[in-house]
This record gives sequence, C-alpha cells and structure tokens, in this order.
Amino acid sequence: MEAGRHTSPKEEPAERSFLGPIAGLALGLALAGVNRLGPWSDRPFLGYAFIRWRDILAMFLLTPALAAALWHLGRRARMGRGAEYTLLTLIVVLAVSMGIHEPTNTLSRPSAGLGGAARESVVFLDDTLSHLTFFAGFCGTSVLLVWAQLRRPRNAPESRAAMAGVAALALLLAVTIFANLAFEKTRLDMAVGLATLAAAVALWTLRPAAPRRAPLVFFIVFAYGLGFVGAVLYQAL
Repeated sequence: MEAGRHTSPKEEPAERSFLGPIAGLALGLALAGVNRLGPWSDRPFLGYAFIRWRDILAMFLLTPALAAALWHLGRRARMGRGAEYTLLTLIVVLAVSMGIHEPTNTLSRPSAGLGGAARESVVFLDDTLSHLTFFAGFCGTSVLLVWAQLRRPRNAPESRAAMAGVAALALLLAVTIFANLAFEKTRLDMAVGLATLAAAVALWTLRPAAPRRAPLVFFIVFAYGLGFVGAVLYQAL
C-alpha cells in the first residue's frame, strides 16, 4: 500500500424499494380476479365442453406467476431459513388449491346429474378440499409476510413516491377483492379474509413500525381492510 493512501469503508448498496415486488403480486392478483369474472374466459378450451380458458390460464399462467411473486416478496422481506421453508410450503398448498378448484368448479354443475359417489367426489374437491387448502395458503402466506417484515423492517424509510404507488396498488387489490366477493354467496371467504386482516393488524400492533418502514404490511392491511370490510358492508346493507 502506498504511503499516505487511505482506504474508505465499503459503502453498502442502497436498500431497494418494495414497490416492484408488491406491484408484481398486486397485478397478478388483479389479473386472476379479471380472469375469474371475465365472460371471455368462460369459453371452452379447444372445443372441450368442460374445460374453460379460465381454468387453463389460472393453472398454467397465473398460478406460477403468483407463486413467483410471493416467493420474491418473501426473499425481499429477509426471512430466516425456517420461515422461507414455511413460505414455500404454503405457496405449494396455495398452488395445489388452484389446480384442484378450477377444473372441478367447471365440472360441479354438469356433475349434478351423476348422483352417488361421483357427485360427492366432485363436490368434495370443489367445495371442501380446494377451499380449505386455499384458505390455509392465503391466510398463511399473508400473515407470514407481515410477520417477516415487522421482524426486520426497512432500514431506510420507503420514499413518498413509492408509498403513493403502494397505496394505489392496495386500492387495485381492494377493488379486485370487492368485485369477486361482494356479489356472490361468499360469507366463508369473507370471514377468512377478515380473520387474516385481524391477525395482520394484531401483529402490527404488537410490533409497531411506520408504514414507510413496513410498506408490505401497509399494502396488505390497506388492501384487505378496504376489500374485505367493503364486501361485508355491501352484503350487510
């Protein structure tokens, strides 16, 4: 080393914004909601009477995209190894639920004339197994992501511009939730959503963090609060 030459400490890279990963999840969920409600996606796939474009898109495009978005958010939230394994398991459960639900939901109505064990099997797959696994995956991933960010909040606050983007994405997800729940018999779905929201709020109360240091928590609480509470109030009124 040359005399008189000083070395400066290595500068740590700036902490990246959560806006991009949150946008990936919010847009994926919005597309899933549109795919579920859109009449164009109800058309038969390649002429098969009981296979719809909706099912194919959900299983082979939207489900992998949502799984990748959830995994990316988990990595960004700096989970420990055990929490990452738990998140991966919950993502697999969530993906399995969508794989079960989409095709069996299509078969539910035409199978009404079958009767017996065949009908009972379709109903079990559509109304019981797919719903229970979805609720476990949805609630589990949401609460785990909230816990992970509150355990290790951002070192530097998110920028105001990024938080405005996060709020807009939360509104988009809230509209998606409302549109998919408010106009159908979805009391159990809304109850699970409210329970998930309550768990997230409880964790945030126990480990307080400013929204700009916990943008993922803010996104989930804001979106679920507006979406699920709005759907409940709409049906109640």
